[in-house]
Amino acid sequence: MSVIAVSERMLATKEVIATTFQPFPLYLAAAAIYRAMSATCETLQKWLELRLNRSYLRELLIPVS
Repeated sequence: MSVIAVSERMLATKEVIATTFQPFPLYLAAAAIYRAMSATCETLQKWLELRLNRSYLRELLIPVS
C-alpha cells in the first residue's frame, strides 16, 4: 500500500514541479502527507495490538490453575 502510494505521490509531485519550478514546498507537502499517512497507520497498529493482546495479558496476570 505505502510503496505504491509513495511512488505515485512522488510522480505527481515531480509533474507539478516541472510546471512550477518550485521543488522545495512541493516536496515538503508530499513529505507531510506521507508522514500523516504513516502516523495514522502506526496509531491504528498500536490500537490493534493492544486490543488483540488483552486476552493474552489477562492470562498472564491471572493464571488458570
